[in-house]
Amino acid sequence: MIELTPLSEDSASEAWETYQACAGDVSYYFDIAVERFAASLFEPPQVHPASFHHVAEASVIARETGHPVGWIQAGYLDGVASVPPGERDALIRGVFVEPGRQDVADRLLRHAATALARDPCRKWRAFEHNCGYTFAAGMGRGPQRMTDVVLPLKALGFQSEEDNHVYAGERLEGRPQRDDHADIDIQFLPGGWSEVNGFVRWDQFYFHEHGQTVGYATVVPVSRLTDSPTEETLFMKGIAVSPQCQRRGIGYLIMRTVWDHYRKHGINRILLNTGDQNFVAQKFYRNIGFELTDMITSYDAEKLTMD
Repeated sequence: MIELTPLSEDSASEAWETYQACAGDVSYYFDIAVERFAASLFEPPQVHPASFHHVAEASVIARETGHPVGWIQAGYLDGVASVPPGERDALIRGVFVEPGRQDVADRLLRHAATALARDPCRKWRAFEHNCGYTFAAGMGRGPQRMTDVVLPLKALGFQSEEDNHVYAGERLEGRPQRDDHADIDIQFLPGGWSEVNGFVRWDQFYFHEHGQTVGYATVVPVSRLTDSPTEETLFMKGIAVSPQCQRRGIGYLIMRTVWDHYRKHGINRILLNTGDQNFVAQKFYRNIGFELTDMITSYDAEKLTMD
């Protein structure tokens, strides 16, 4: 028999057990202490802060014979560009279940949907990547991405809205197409940028040529997010090259500069994501030695089927 109990800071250690059990199946998994894990559940996301309101009645841990077999966190989302002022969306922020426990996922999702449906909302969303609420890539390439969570979501009426490709690299390959970077100046701004109400200071690299910005990169060491000094991954939020300066190897120069800088500080892996329709970026990452490791899917529904 499955028993549901509140997800709280006191019970977060049990949710952490399930999260750890899925570690090998999610590409965004980072080695995180239970204390930091608990904080990440009940504080705004550090990477993409937005206005998420945790609903205690909708967020629970599932136990079977006293053993945690899954958990869900859900609430309401507002204060982001995709939600009109004065309205809010219901959001399934994260759900993890033991491999093979589709029945647990179904029970958790229906419990959360029933609790959230008591108050009006504009639409329903799950694992909203653009708002930074995809908890550790909850739709990872392992059992979470296959049937355990996806089928119960679709049974409720959720449909896939957006896919993001996750790329990881542990080395750089290739070389610039043209070697004419002598006039490019590089500016490094440690902690130089933060989103509005953000909790994380992002590092920035700017590349200037004859007084004009020709490219930039925005990154953060994952250890800054997880408080884990041994974490060796760098998360790249964005990289861009001015349209008039493309096909000059500047993208490779940016990646090489970032790589060389953080390798000195123990970083040996870069993680990033890009939209499934951004074929130019995908080709670039593959050409420099990055590999596609996962897909993150956002889901939404105008209304739910609760039969």
